[in-house]
Amino acid sequence: MLEKVRADATLTAEHGRGLQIIDALAEKLQIVNGLQHGGMVRFEKPLAWEPGSAGQHFVLDD
Repeated sequence: MLEKVRADATLTAEHGRGLQIIDALAEKLQIVNGLQHGGMVRFEKPLAWEPGSAGQHFVLDD
């Protein structure tokens, strides 16, 4: 699906780059076509926090 989006997009396009950016940055991208309520985009990007960084305070410890 993204191959068609890439082929249709021009280098100066102002719209339609979102899925390409997500695909480039995420480890896993899944696009599911819904039957009743449109599509769903799911992406995963594992994060590793530097010691002492603010981001580690937003993650629950297991």
